[in-house]
Amino acid sequence: FLPRMVGSHRAFDMFVTGRPVKAEEAREMGLVKQVTSREELMPVVMGFAEKLTEGPLLAYGNMKRLMFESMYKGFEDYMKAEAVYLAQCSGSEDFKEGITAFLEKRKAEFKGK
Repeated sequence: FLPRMVGSHRAFDMFVTGRPVKAEEAREMGLVKQVTSREELMPVVMGFAEKLTEGPLLAYGNMKRLMFESMYKGFEDYMKAEAVYLAQCSGSEDFKEGITAFLEKRKAEFKGK
């Protein structure tokens, strides 16, 4: 998967040299989301995890599936899958809550349903 993530030139360099990749370089390549100090690691990770748990979990799961499928399916098959996931999400309680919260100008309270 590395060539898909960082490009074939960077991946080849990493494969043949075996050199260590420093944290900032890994962030610049997209291998890691963020670089932080050891002391801040757990607060940063837990803050991100908390943010995810407050979001629309069904939509997050479907986004992850679609990203994976986009790597291996042709355009037409991908679009069919996207339509299925979109229909699933747009009929969910979380979708209704998101729209209602937006219209009421308040933070949505997603339930993962």
